[in-house]
Amino acid sequence: MADGSEGWPEAAPFDVILLTACAQTLPEVLLEQLSYDGVLIAPLEESDGSQWLTQIKRIGSAFEKRRLEPVRFVPLLQGVVD
Repeated sequence: MADGSEGWPEAAPFDVILLTACAQTLPEVLLEQLSYDGVLIAPLEESDGSQWLTQIKRIGSAFEKRRLEPVRFVPLLQGVVD
């Protein structure tokens, strides 16, 4: 059993990835699993502790980040496995 922070590389690339827990830093491996023109939606924590629902769009090999709205999600605990 895994925590999901590594995505699913065997099934990549994905057109859309949705995170349902807040990350302080976005796992790079998830960005790598996005298809070109793919979109990742995730709650991300800012340095002041606020959380923002964030859209990250892959445009070729570049990424465009856009904050959508403030939210409150449980934290993403990377590397924690039962």
